[in-house]
Amino acid sequence: MTDLNLTPSWYLIEEEEPCSGSFNMAADEWLLRKQNSGMVPTLRLYRWDHWTLSLGRNEMLDEDFDLDWCRQRNIVVLRRTTGGRAVLHGGDLTYSLIGCLQEPPFCGGPIETYELIAQGFYRFFEEISLKPQIQERRASAPIESHVCFSAPAAYEILLQDRKVIGNAQRVVTSGSYIPGQARSRSFLQHGSIPLQDQIPMLAGIFRNATAAKLRREMISLEATGCLSQFSQRELQDVLLEALSQSFGIQWQRRSWTEEELRGIARLQEEFQILEGAEAN
Repeated sequence: MTDLNLTPSWYLIEEEEPCSGSFNMAADEWLLRKQNSGMVPTLRLYRWDHWTLSLGRNEMLDEDFDLDWCRQRNIVVLRRTTGGRAVLHGGDLTYSLIGCLQEPPFCGGPIETYELIAQGFYRFFEEISLKPQIQERRASAPIESHVCFSAPAAYEILLQDRKVIGNAQRVVTSGSYIPGQARSRSFLQHGSIPLQDQIPMLAGIFRNATAAKLRREMISLEATGCLSQFSQRELQDVLLEALSQSFGIQWQRRSWTEEELRGIARLQEEFQILEGAEAN
């Protein structure tokens, strides 16, 4: 039997209510900026109060995006601080994980961190009786689509050869340079698992996307039949147990302090709706 007194603890924040896109992005950024060497990782699970399209940090907002279509349907469009391509949020299970690359188990680089986290999600999909596959690492192919789920990155999870989770990561270095001493390197990894079928909406948002092509590339848990067996609350519980077992940790649940909420509110100004995407 595991001795809980000796089992490492990670923080867990589960938002009780759906939040705005600007709050969700600012909250993750707040956690990243506060993360330092010696601090335990924090996992955050959250939902969205509107359909929200998050663009990657360096993704071009070009003519392939039908912003009029988004405005007419009150889809919020904003930018993440992590890389990757566009992800549609609202009918998904969204997580963020914040930690330090010098602290166990994340002592490698960003790719090694992706691989470690993927093991926990692999266990999650197995626990809900699916047959996951992990995308092998390979040379990067040219990016042809803005849709995150159009192609899997290294160590992302597939079901039936279709992408079922999208992830994006950012690493920041903090502290002053001191010769012979490593500076603190913190990471933020976002991830999204589509619960509902998003393909009709994605085909409307992106002018060069078709529903037929997207159905060959991505899959939702609705399409697997899981949503008839598990509620979102049950899925989150299975995910937490899978990650706990994979990393050999226990969860220390916590909520936001008033000071943290004030800090997040100030950061929200950095995550406003992109110009040209405001709803009518």
